Amino acid sequence: MKERLTESHITKFCIDLINSIPNCYARKRIANMIRSGEPDVTGIINKTRLEIEFKKPDKKLSPLQKIDLKLWEDLGAITGVSHSVLETIFIIMPHITRDQIKAIKNYLIQKKRSVLLKDQIFEATDYIDKHL
Repeated sequence: MKERLTESHITKFCIDLINSIPNCYARKRIANMIRSGEPDVTGIINKTRLEIEFKKPDKKLSPLQKIDLKLWEDLGAITGVSHSVLETIFIIMPHITRDQIKAIKNYLIQKKRSVLLKDQIFEATDYIDKHL
């Protein structure tokens, strides 16, 4: 049986992608009732806080998630909602250097054989090629 692409596949891949960039770090938040509404991923991009909520393409933010992301944005964090590898790149790209973009491209090239994310990796690589 063919494995289906899930939100957690995209989330894990994007965390690994961010962690492949110099001066950047990301980790998955552990969800529980006390932390309901907090973004899925937290981290740092060049000394600036990062908060990303990952969603399936057909899902939207809850009201609590909207409030929490807005709070982080108002405090100066890089924030966003991502449904794909490319959307994650859109979120972080304005905050990274050309050399860091090259690091993303190198990571994508190394991972291009990932069967589940193959289409997303090719789409992201193509976008980066056009913007380098």
